[in-house]
Amino acid sequence: MRLTIKAKLTAVFGAIVLMSGVSMFIALQDLDKLNQSLNTIVNVRAANTLTLQQMETRLESLGSRTRQMILTDDPDRIEEFAAGIADDEAALDAGYKALEANVLDEQVRADLGTFSKTLATYHDTIGKVHDLAALNTDTAALAVTTTEGSAALGQVEAAMTALTTALAARVGAGDLSAFPAFKAASEAFMTITDAFRQQRNVLLASSLPAKQDEWYNDYTTGIESLKTLFPTLERIVPASEVGLLGAAREAYDALVVAMDKAVAISIQRGDYNAMLALDVASEAGLAVKTSLVGMMERIKALLNAADDEARQLYEESMLVLLSLLIGSVVVAALAAVWMIVSISRSLAAALGLANAVAGGDLSAVAVAKSNDEIKDVIDALNKMTGKLREVVSEVTAAARHVASGSQELSATAEQLSQGATEQASSTEEASASMEEMAATIKQSADNANQTEK
Repeated sequence: MRLTIKAKLTAVFGAIVLMSGVSMFIALQDLDKLNQSLNTIVNVRAANTLTLQQMETRLESLGSRTRQMILTDDPDRIEEFAAGIADDEAALDAGYKALEANVLDEQVRADLGTFSKTLATYHDTIGKVHDLAALNTDTAALAVTTTEGSAALGQVEAAMTALTTALAARVGAGDLSAFPAFKAASEAFMTITDAFRQQRNVLLASSLPAKQDEWYNDYTTGIESLKTLFPTLERIVPASEVGLLGAAREAYDALVVAMDKAVAISIQRGDYNAMLALDVASEAGLAVKTSLVGMMERIKALLNAADDEARQLYEESMLVLLSLLIGSVVVAALAAVWMIVSISRSLAAALGLANAVAGGDLSAVAVAKSNDEIKDVIDALNKMTGKLREVVSEVTAAARHVASGSQELSATAEQLSQGATEQASSTEEASASMEEMAATIKQSADNANQTEK
């Protein structure tokens, strides 16, 4: 199989580029996974954890404001706490909606459904606590008895004192007929005072339902018995004191109205029932917090798991990328060494052949182990060397032929030279003969001339 240098370079760089491309592809995939994991951690797990922490803070604020609302007797403060409670409840509802839209885990979503139910129950119980606390029965009843009641009692005391004083004066003056009226008026005064005390007892027993009911029955019984008090006095009081008796009865009627008003408020036991409702609300709040803490623990576990997964993904990605990087370096190094050794050996063989030929060794032959362009060069050099050997052989043979011809020419030249020498001698002899003949001819001519003469 022929592997050209171009093919080798293409294969090597192609392998390196391919490994780099694979590395980039794996890196991009892992980065996408890591981005999704971080997005889940930041925008889901961490965001939900923060929402739950804020809801937990609001839940604690809600419980604290509910307790403070019960403890205060200031109506303005009660409404102030109620407004704060409404804000806390709105924040909890908003947090629930945020979680409902952002929760991905099925278990947390199921817990969120339970949380929604317990939160609704908690809202209802807190609403009852507020309604009962807003009654502020202990404070309202005390306010009535200390204002309207005390004022009415003062008027009763003044009127009854005036009546008993007048009756006592008549008795002191010797009017014994006024004594029954004096005695009845004095007893009535004590009974009215005792009724007012009984009314105070009812107010004081607002946190003891059984005792309050008992004293309430005593109070109503006493008030019922007092209905015959003034009609009896009207029958026995002298005509001169009827006006004082009327004033006392009017003051007593106002006192009964004030006492009934205070008792009616107190018997509602708003503060006591608010405390009971607070206990129920506290249990509901505990259920809400338990559900909230459960979701926080679950999300915290999911957050830790996501963190571990992200760390593991990072480590695995780093290992794969380092492996590919090392592999690329190793492949590149091996390929470079292979290319260098292959080319160097081939070039060394070609250079050795060229040097041998330059040194006159036309028998040298270069061997190429590779099958590439350098092998083609070496083959060409080997062919060139072969041709040179053929040319030199032909030149040598021609030289030999030339040398042989030269020897033959030399012999021929010698023969020619010898023939020329002999020819020259013959020529000289001929020339001498011709001179002799010329002289003879000349002499003959001279003889002829002389003859003619």
